[in-house]
Parts: sequence; C-alpha cells; structure tokens
Amino acid sequence: MGTALSEKGDYDEAVLYFSKALKINPKKTGARMNMANVLFKQGKSDKAVFHYNEIIKRDSENADVHSNLAIILSAQGKLDESILHYKEAVKINPEHLKAHYNLGNIFIKQGKTKEAFIHFAEVIKIKPNYAQAYNKIGLILFTKVSHKSITPRCAVVRPQEN
Repeated sequence: MGTALSEKGDYDEAVLYFSKALKINPKKTGARMNMANVLFKQGKSDKAVFHYNEIIKRDSENADVHSNLAIILSAQGKLDESILHYKEAVKINPEHLKAHYNLGNIFIKQGKTKEAFIHFAEVIKIKPNYAQAYNKIGLILFTKVSHKSITPRCAVVRPQEN
C-alpha cells in the first residue's frame, strides 16, 4: 500500500504505511528502503540517510542500498562520502550500471576525467547500447582535445580513382 501511495505522489500517507510496516518488523529492508526513498522525495534527506545507514548495519552487502545512499549523499554535496558508497556498490556488484554511471558523473564534476572515463567504459561493457555513457566519453575526449588547443578534424575519405 505504501508503494502505491508513493507512486501516486501521496508521500505523507506512504510514510505512515512504511512506518507501520517498520514497527511490525524493523529489520524489513524493503520497507526501510521505500521509506528512505519517500523521505528523500520529500526533501528529508537526513532522515533518508539515517534509514539507509540502518539497512547497512544489518546488510552491508546490498549494492542497491549503497548506490541509493550515494545518490542522496551526492545531492547533499557530500561527494567524497558518496564516492565511497558507489565504490562499495561496485565492489559488491561489479556490473552495477547505476553506480558506475554516477561515479563517472561525480568524477567529471571533480575534474578526474581518467577515473570518469573508466567508469563510463564499464557502463558500456555492461550495457553496450547505453547512449549516455558514449556521450560522456565523447565529451571527455573532446574536452581533452580542446584543452590541448588542437582543433579536432574529421578525415574525409574519397573513393579511389582508377
């Protein structure tokens, strides 16, 4: 019921249902994750962080929990802490697409293009048709070329004449 209410945008009611579920079983990961997500949508990121940390105390091997916590920490401007949780998500699940992609974005913000490139390349290995990752790699390469004061040129191939 809480999930349905959340999907309709009725966050206050959703929080009530998730609170009831957590009173019955405080260790229920799904209810706590849903509660954290709703709290984040309400702008209550500190409370959302609390709930994700509670999950990690009991289930530190859940890549999605680390990735979701990292999203919130990044939104709070806590990039270094966010990076730690994204890296933990990737350590737990090396094919965690969202964690690799978001790590790449953070590294771009920090000017760490080599690290960003590595994570976007991982995204492409995981999902070869992920256009946004190709776009990010293209921007990284273009920026590197532009900073070297080299004008990128396109080769023109002409048919060979007999």
